[in-house]
Amino acid sequence: MARLGNRIIGLDSVAEQRANYQRKGFVPAYETVRYSGRATGLTGGNGVKPVTATGAAEILAYDRQCFPAPREAFLREWLQRPRIALFSAGPADIAGYGVARRCREGFKIGPLFADDMDMALALVAGLADMTAGETLHIDVPATQVGFVAMLQAAGMVPGFTTTRMYKGGKPGNAPTKVFGITTLELG
Repeated sequence: MARLGNRIIGLDSVAEQRANYQRKGFVPAYETVRYSGRATGLTGGNGVKPVTATGAAEILAYDRQCFPAPREAFLREWLQRPRIALFSAGPADIAGYGVARRCREGFKIGPLFADDMDMALALVAGLADMTAGETLHIDVPATQVGFVAMLQAAGMVPGFTTTRMYKGGKPGNAPTKVFGITTLELG
């Protein structure tokens, strides 16, 4: 921790460790809940397109609005097969993107970044189509109340919960565009 200096440090804590991290100066920001299911009945995946090498630069720029640090090398790999990466264009530019990767049971979605809930739902619908209706898992900030309601209406159920915590302040990204975090497994 000392080598990180005055940087903002973020982590995802299970409930049993929250008090321990608070004693070390971490402050809770929001809950993240994993939703799992087959996501039936979602519509709107028609407007999304697969990410290609030519669109990667726009996605990197969009990602900087949503994620608090540059991660170009990571994303260049993350957006490639065997993962499924989709994006949606708005009137002027990219309006969101999402990635699904195979896991032990079905696929995990992350990140899922979008300008609004409708765009996020369209991306989930597209990813559900691309994964042939297999079980999907997505870690959603609990602050996305409307999105959570739509996931539950589509048959996805809550499971694992963590608390996002920061030390040294909060990052300057746009949390309203984060509908699914990239991954708890990589931090």
